[in-house]
Amino acid sequence: MNRHVTHYALAALALLAWCTTTAVAQHDHKHDHNHDHKHHDHDHGHHDHEHGKHDHAHGGMPEMTPEMQKEMMARIKHATPGQHHKHLRFFEGKWDYVAKMYGEGDMPPMEITGTVDAKLDMGGRFLVSRWHGPNPFGPEDFHGMEVLGYDNAKQRFVSTWIDNMSTTTSQASGTCDDSGKVFTHTGKMFDAAKGTHTPTRTVIKVINDNKYSFKMYEKRAGADEKLQMDFTVTRVAGG
Repeated sequence: MNRHVTHYALAALALLAWCTTTAVAQHDHKHDHNHDHKHHDHDHGHHDHEHGKHDHAHGGMPEMTPEMQKEMMARIKHATPGQHHKHLRFFEGKWDYVAKMYGEGDMPPMEITGTVDAKLDMGGRFLVSRWHGPNPFGPEDFHGMEVLGYDNAKQRFVSTWIDNMSTTTSQASGTCDDSGKVFTHTGKMFDAAKGTHTPTRTVIKVINDNKYSFKMYEKRAGADEKLQMDFTVTRVAGG
């Protein structure tokens, strides 16, 4: 795991534990105070004993400073899913796809079919999509997985793609229109034959409640942008 991610996760857990302990201490303080006040006239010495016990329990937990409160609220805001995350709900479910893969020059496209199983994870923050279909370039079936989310800090959709035809991860990021039905992402795809990364542009369009299109274009050095993949994805009945 990335060292910075680990550090942030541990810091977040520590903050959560500290806030929980502080809340419990404050609750105990309120309970002890009410209990002592009720019996103050009856047993003043008992009140002093309970109050001293409270000071011992609460003394190690300082109140949150305004700066601490500001930092905590910033972390909560960053972690909270918003409207852009709601746009991902459309893609949940089971889908079938028909795709055209375009090769070099004027070669006719290769048509393939397959399935997609997509689920929201991490409290609706990320969409995990698993793609499966025949592999026209080898004996094993094709398996791919994308993790797509919206980064509140970057204010962009971000995705990571992996599959069983490569050991390289591919990243992309982008935006969607106000309707949440047209997504445009840019990234780079590794070309193992040339040992270089090719810029890509992906456009996803929601056609209706049960269908969307997925087109990926590439821009090779010294050439115009060209359509490489064209998917039509249809929701499975009941999926």
